Amino acid sequence: MLEDDRLKRSPSITRRELLKILVAAGLGGVLASSSVTALAAESSVSREARRYYVYKRDNYNTDILTAAADQYNDGKYRGSGISDYEMRKSIQALRRELVVYPTALLEKAKIKKIIILRNLQAKRNLDWLNINGSSNWQTGFILLDSFGSDWYKFSTLHHEIFHLLDRDSDNLAWASLNKNGDKAYVAKHGLGCDTPDNLQAGFIDVYGSCSVNEDQATITQALFWDSTESIQNRAAKDPVLTTKIQRIKQFYLEKSNGLMDEQYWRDLDTGIVRRAGESYWGNPKKRI
Repeated sequence: MLEDDRLKRSPSITRRELLKILVAAGLGGVLASSSVTALAAESSVSREARRYYVYKRDNYNTDILTAAADQYNDGKYRGSGISDYEMRKSIQALRRELVVYPTALLEKAKIKKIIILRNLQAKRNLDWLNINGSSNWQTGFILLDSFGSDWYKFSTLHHEIFHLLDRDSDNLAWASLNKNGDKAYVAKHGLGCDTPDNLQAGFIDVYGSCSVNEDQATITQALFWDSTESIQNRAAKDPVLTTKIQRIKQFYLEKSNGLMDEQYWRDLDTGIVRRAGESYWGNPKKRI
């Protein structure tokens, strides 16, 4: 996990400079809810958000911005603003989760903005349904639900990053791994993604039976979040799932230019990667 003292320290800035930085970072909600006096004094949220923006910009050569709008509604997704406490905890969680990726991979994902909202919902026909997250590879935006005070549940981030990376996969080849081929995916039959009551062989989560892309993303999410032991126990009794896991790991090995190898997955499972922070990628062969 990245600690505050590992962030690059920024020089003192004027009120005008701080306002410019926050506007550039898309922190509209912070601006709307904070007085000029509070901004001048750099509230805990503003200070934390600014450090996070500068950290990502300087260390990853890509602008991954955080935003906490008072309200968000683009016609397809909507949500409400989050509290100062949720903003601080969310930024800490994002920092901890993004560090598990090397620079090369994050650049390929082309993330432009991560928008954190409360009660994130997606429009399905005439209804609004609660969701954990969403992503759009055309805009580079990721929407995440803050999960209230349960800020540690940002495993969804890895699910969405996979969607941004996976733009040219061979869906037919993946579907052929299933015993029933693409018939295993309920979306093919016009059903909802959470329709199945029982988990099929070859899947790590019910939601994965929605489509090939969700199948891959749910396995990815488990690899980054669940313990290796629990995944291995599942895969030991499921040869199809075993093959799928191997395919996902190969995908990340290629996207990371060889850095996310088997040693990496062991280090991730034991906590070495998150404890080392960005220094892990500075010494990929040393494996701190």
